[in-house]
Amino acid sequence: MHNLTGNDFLSGIVRDLKMEHKELLYFLSLQIKLYQHLIQKRDAQAPLTLREKEFIELYEDAMNHQSKTGTRVKRQNKFPKRKKATIGNVSGG
Repeated sequence: MHNLTGNDFLSGIVRDLKMEHKELLYFLSLQIKLYQHLIQKRDAQAPLTLREKEFIELYEDAMNHQSKTGTRVKRQNKFPKRKKATIGNVSGG
């Protein structure tokens, strides 16, 4: 991934990132490309699915919030956290 930039400074930063952080950068770039594609589709008055409309709305809300506060918005998990099994919670067979 670090070979994709011609800037030595940026290349060094990317090279030193953990794999999880590189994955985040990759998924953020996909998100940007998807948003741009959906906006073009919407501007061409092509039909959008409910999920696509929701993505556009959430993405724009996040970008508006980020521009106002200068911070990124944490992704909200749609699923509740699972309770961790403890020895007391596990029933004997």
